[in-house]
Amino acid sequence: MIKRSLFLAIISVLMLALGMTTQAQDADQSILEIAQGTGDLSTLVAAVEAADPAVAETLGDEGAYTVLAPSNQAFVNLAATLGVEVDDLLELPALTNILLYHVLEGEFFAEDFADLDGEFALTLLDDNYVAVSVADDGTVTLNDVVTVIETDVDATNGVVHVIDDVLLPQAALEDFGLAFALNSNVQVLHFSPDAPNVDVYVDGELAVADLAFGENSGYLTVPAGSHEIAVAPTGTTLDDAVIGPATFTFNAGQSVNIAAIGSVEAATLNVTVFNQAFPLLEANEVSTTVFHALEGAPAIDVVLNGDVAVEELAYPFTNGTNDGAFNLWFELPADNLTVNVSGEDSVILDLTEAGLVAGNYYLIAVGGTVDAPTPYVFTIDSMRATELNDALYGEEDEMDDMEATEEASMSMGGTIADIVFTSATSSNPEFTILLEAIQNADPAVLDALQGTAPLTVFAPTDTAFSNLLSVTGMSADDLLASDLLTDILLYHVVSGEVDSTSVAGMDGQFVPTLLSGSNIGVSVADDGTILLNDIVGFVQTDIQADNGVIHVIDDVLLPQSALDALGF
Repeated sequence: MIKRSLFLAIISVLMLALGMTTQAQDADQSILEIAQGTGDLSTLVAAVEAADPAVAETLGDEGAYTVLAPSNQAFVNLAATLGVEVDDLLELPALTNILLYHVLEGEFFAEDFADLDGEFALTLLDDNYVAVSVADDGTVTLNDVVTVIETDVDATNGVVHVIDDVLLPQAALEDFGLAFALNSNVQVLHFSPDAPNVDVYVDGELAVADLAFGENSGYLTVPAGSHEIAVAPTGTTLDDAVIGPATFTFNAGQSVNIAAIGSVEAATLNVTVFNQAFPLLEANEVSTTVFHALEGAPAIDVVLNGDVAVEELAYPFTNGTNDGAFNLWFELPADNLTVNVSGEDSVILDLTEAGLVAGNYYLIAVGGTVDAPTPYVFTIDSMRATELNDALYGEEDEMDDMEATEEASMSMGGTIADIVFTSATSSNPEFTILLEAIQNADPAVLDALQGTAPLTVFAPTDTAFSNLLSVTGMSADDLLASDLLTDILLYHVVSGEVDSTSVAGMDGQFVPTLLSGSNIGVSVADDGTILLNDIVGFVQTDIQADNGVIHVIDDVLLPQSALDALGF
């Protein structure tokens, strides 16, 4: 018989730790009643109830488990990324596997994560691991993108940690078409009323100049991962930064807002980070991200057509893990759209006449001062939203790669090794990780690439390697030190000189590589697009070398041995 009560007990403890119940807990109150009376865990509870009963049965057994529990906002984020409603997540065929991927074998408290830094933790989903990294400040990140936001909720058969996004195993990533998201879209918002205009620095370089109060920078596309952000008064330098430099981790496939909030005079100047959703919209729908930027104001409700659509949205850092922002989308017309004091009819802002247009995406910030609250409405139309979505998956970067490679190919000569070195050390480097990989692999790889025997090399760009690191949760150092490195590189090399025309004639064939017993599959679409192993595409072809030819590719090819070792 399934022991659902112990699993629901874990949920109950989690709710208590997050302050998500308003009534006293006692022996007379059933766990189910507690769960049903707590809206903040409704998605997690519903997911468990909709999944294979084995999930609840396993977590109800005696033993020691670590549960990585996505918050409700985490499920909202996933739904927005997939362009579906949250309820649709409960019907996903992958739901059971996704939930099992959130449970680790063994009991790991916060202090234990330090020992797991750089390691892969085994989950209850067969042969699937979660990569763990721990920053200097103790922040725990999973798979390089998901952050632990609440730790050490003790349970009878383990421990629960709350996370800010849903973890997805590789199979689910591929099913959802998310496996190859490379980038993040990032914009900066200025909502500190008494702060001067500011300049924003990204990784030490000026990215946004002269940003005034109530303005946004517009989205910039950056490679997913960790970046150093600093904000300094306009006209000064990075050394005069009033915020940072601080390291932020941007998740692949997300559009992130960094908002300066608070007051200089009151010494409350701070930074908060939240995501904007770009779900697929029907013809009559609109998407809005509501942000509470009004320091000193109470929590707010967003009321849509008489119903509370967003409840108790608090100013950042004043309500536990509440980040001050919420995404919702709805049908027009909106006969009534107001921002009210939470739980009251007192209207702070009336947005009914904001001129919302179907198909557009809005970020509506409630800013100004308590005495004079002001709406700040930033609009992105459907065309720009499509461009931003494309940028997340590297289309714009691939064009940059192509242009840089074309420029390099006109001026470079020598062996394949010489071309990789020249490109990696140029002012527009594209093969820096590839060069390091060659230098760290078995010397036989370098010998081959600078030898006289003709070869064909499928050369992954830096963004291709970044994609691999993002998907596997590995760091660049981990990859360069891996026993798999030499095999992976040999799998990118084919004997003989095979130009793009010849490759296109190999549709449906398997091409042997220098990795003994490992072949690359070639497929050609009706429009002439060439794919390797059905997923890896070409950025640039036919870069001629003295000892062969180079084709630039947009992802790293992995032989079966590497796929098995990485748990794919």
